Amino acid sequence: MSPPGKFSDEFKNAAGAAVDLESICTDLDVDYAWLHGAYKGMSGNQPLADIVKTPHFKDFRTKIYYLYEAVNDTHGVDIGYPWVIYLLANMTVPELSRLTEASNDIALGAGLVKAKYTSPAERAGKSGIVSVSHLHGIRLCTEIGGLMDTFSRHGIDSYVCTASLEHVVAVFATLPKYGYNVPRDHVIGLRLEQDGETLKNVYRKGWPLTWGPGKTTAIKQVLFAQKGYGPLLVAGDSDGDYDMLRDFSDTRLGLIVNRMKKGKIGDLSKIAADTIKETNPRYVLQGRQESSGNWLPQESSIKLGKTELQLLA
Repeated sequence: MSPPGKFSDEFKNAAGAAVDLESICTDLDVDYAWLHGAYKGMSGNQPLADIVKTPHFKDFRTKIYYLYEAVNDTHGVDIGYPWVIYLLANMTVPELSRLTEASNDIALGAGLVKAKYTSPAERAGKSGIVSVSHLHGIRLCTEIGGLMDTFSRHGIDSYVCTASLEHVVAVFATLPKYGYNVPRDHVIGLRLEQDGETLKNVYRKGWPLTWGPGKTTAIKQVLFAQKGYGPLLVAGDSDGDYDMLRDFSDTRLGLIVNRMKKGKIGDLSKIAADTIKETNPRYVLQGRQESSGNWLPQESSIKLGKTELQLLA
């Protein structure tokens, strides 16, 4: 669980006051209780189309996004990543899979936009009025689907190692309609304890946090234990992928989807940029246009809201 108390200095409300865990959780509890009671599918009689227009919903949406950012930035992913998946506790795996598929399909049809949300003034509550930005929309990457298919036809297995809840990513990775066709047991991610099919708000005992060094640990536990060697190719796009991109002597190529990031992934991106002209580089960059999600036939990318190509941060 997230430690109590104030968040880091950048997380203040509109009045300039510090925001703490207890206050924002109190506001979320009040909002959720109202929403649960008002929803047509529960004990109330309001349809969802009306619910999402209410100040309670707008306050809940803003503050849950805000809380996610505040917990991760204040306490790091070791706290933030397990915490956010605890929100799915008491759901069954089939329920979660149906919810995930519906969410995927809506997001695939939505625009790729970075939206700013501000909680309603009439719902200031204990934490006050807060604002947060959130990136909406997802896209299929046909190049990755094609690469996985090519690997499969040549006897090379593809795996997905994610810092998200394994059950959630498995829907996108395995359902044929999304085009990746990854076997379910080839999806490796965050895991919760379960009571049968029901998820618990307890992280899986003995299972690593599949971010950063934890991805390497999980790959060793699953792939290396089965096959006796590490991955031939590793692809990633963030600091959470840094360790697995470089930790295995068997890896011949590290593919970095270029998000022009600083930090550890930025260090590897710099190596890739410096070795573009080499015949057999250890790392390569893959450019992308963020406004469409499409890959570009070059190493540079175009940031969301920009028009010019950029190679490094």
